[in-house]
Amino acid sequence: MGVTTHMAGSFCTAVLYTRAVDRAAAFYAQLVGWTAEEVAGTRLHRLLKSGGRIVASLQQIVQGDDTWVPHVSVSNAQRAVANALALGATLENTIEVPGLAKLATLRDPEEALFGLWEPAPHQGAQL
Repeated sequence: MGVTTHMAGSFCTAVLYTRAVDRAAAFYAQLVGWTAEEVAGTRLHRLLKSGGRIVASLQQIVQGDDTWVPHVSVSNAQRAVANALALGATLENTIEVPGLAKLATLRDPEEALFGLWEPAPHQGAQL
């Protein structure tokens, strides 16, 4: 069964932030058969697919540790970031992927990493 939308506040996808997008894409292709598709207009973000449906994505980073980050769907990333900061979170980064989504990565007050995903218009994982 495929997913077409995610409710605000629900986990909607996972993003692998990595310094080696090609190597990560090849690893998951061999491990679980996922294909990687570049997002139009950027070489920095790729969608990972299984059976033609999006399951996760890859985001190129320049520095930092490679890590999988679960993302929660939000209707307004800027407002959600402001709320999170007021509650004691720290902002790691924000990324806008044209035609896909606005993303933010934060650490909660306990230092756990999490992401926010504002569809623009992409909803996240379809499977």
